[in-house]
Amino acid sequence: MLIRIIFVVLITLCTSCLSRHDRNIVDVTNIDREIYSGMTKKDLIKKIGMPKDSMISERLEEGNYIYRYETNDFTGYTLKIWFNDKNEITHYRVD
Repeated sequence: MLIRIIFVVLITLCTSCLSRHDRNIVDVTNIDREIYSGMTKKDLIKKIGMPKDSMISERLEEGNYIYRYETNDFTGYTLKIWFNDKNEITHYRVD
């Protein structure tokens, strides 16, 4: 009985560690291979997941969005992605 409980606990821990519940954490070491200017918002979400935050930029025309993703390098930087009115990436940067 004790072995069964230990086995269930180990399986649960292993599967919980493998889950991707933090899809908004992005590996930016090769981000130029993952995303590109002109990529649609829909394709971006399929590729790297939902953003941590999205907002309408006050400096751009209304309707243009910025997506923010946390990075994997523990520096506090974020990946920011700007879209045009056609929901295509216009530019992106890590800062």
